[in-house]
Amino acid sequence: METVLSLGIAEIEPEKKKGGGTPGMEMQGGTREEKAVFRKMTIHVPKDEKPVALEGLIKRYFAEEAIPDYKCGKCNQKGACFKIVRPRSLPPVLIFQLKRFAPISMGVQIKCHRKVEAPEVLDMKPFLPSDYKDGAKYKLSSMVVHDGGMGGGHNMCYTRLKDASGGKRYGSGWFWFSDRHIGPVSQEEVSAAEPYILFYERIKD
Repeated sequence: METVLSLGIAEIEPEKKKGGGTPGMEMQGGTREEKAVFRKMTIHVPKDEKPVALEGLIKRYFAEEAIPDYKCGKCNQKGACFKIVRPRSLPPVLIFQLKRFAPISMGVQIKCHRKVEAPEVLDMKPFLPSDYKDGAKYKLSSMVVHDGGMGGGHNMCYTRLKDASGGKRYGSGWFWFSDRHIGPVSQEEVSAAEPYILFYERIKD
């Protein structure tokens, strides 16, 4: 069964033109909605020396975007508007891919090693519509780490130990997977890792 993340209701709210003129009915503070399905959230990690919280990156992902020269698809008039992206539904598993590679010149990219602090429990409620009914709390279950640079490297995985009694991933222990090598690791080692992909499983509020 494929898990999908339905994100993307894009609400575009145009403003009136300066001087009192209005460029048409749709441009008078109206809204246009577009639905899109995402299998993961790809989040850019800005280059900086200071650590950044995952919640801060998600907030930036959903930040209001000003479009100064938006063209209405019905009346072909132009005007200023704002684009707002909000999730309308969330899956049992949230997948975040942290975009750590950025171009610095023609054909050259570098990897950003900025520390991203991934919380053990993530609350998505601040990013959801007020009428959202389903659970919004998630627990970190797995993490993929990329060791290396743009030219190559090695992927490793940290995953939370399954609770043998219930078969769920909410135990306190963590395991490290690297090809054929498997072993237990501490919570401190997981917290210190440089995540590339994060997996969060929904839990009860």
